[in-house]
Amino acid sequence: MLLYLWNSIYVGVLIIIVQLLCAIFSAYVFVTIQKKWVKLCFVLILATYMLPAAITYIPSFILISNMNLLDTHVGYIFSEFISIFAIFFLRQSFIQVPKEVVHAAKLDGAGHLRLIFTIYIPYCKNAIASLVLITFIYCYNNYLWPSLLIKAEENMFVTIGLRRLFMSQAGYGTDFPLAMAACAVSLLPMFILLAVSNKRIINSMANLYVNK
Repeated sequence: MLLYLWNSIYVGVLIIIVQLLCAIFSAYVFVTIQKKWVKLCFVLILATYMLPAAITYIPSFILISNMNLLDTHVGYIFSEFISIFAIFFLRQSFIQVPKEVVHAAKLDGAGHLRLIFTIYIPYCKNAIASLVLITFIYCYNNYLWPSLLIKAEENMFVTIGLRRLFMSQAGYGTDFPLAMAACAVSLLPMFILLAVSNKRIINSMANLYVNK
């Protein structure tokens, strides 16, 4: 269980970092650059979000197989490199940043990177914290796609490891309490993350409600 927990946590953290960076820069472009081709790109990105995830499994599997990344954490991280939901979520948060503050920063000579890291990110820190929690929950609980990529036991995540343990122990009635204890242990990271970020999530939801 410790191996499964470690794999799920560190891979989840890496995916959060990568998705967050891509989402922040993408959302900034879609908010600040008011051109037709940018709006068209955003519409196309949202259109891909409407596709069922299962449709992408076969082409993604073939692509990762051609790159010789099957049964590796790198292959799974690569497949989760960009999140359309994260881009849309942060774009909606960046829109709420007061334009007066942005204009004042531009008058002071702030460039794009300075605007992102000193204006947009601090103003939307609660939304970013909520996104981190949502992304981690998704990565931690994801089962179907990782089960297609990961086969070696040393690379398994919690979801795959629990099913393997449940089928080998509880599935045949040999040690049902052991399987239930493993399920309880697997919930600990989620409870810790929720306890740490609970206040920011509430503030984020409150800000969205007030702005509406």
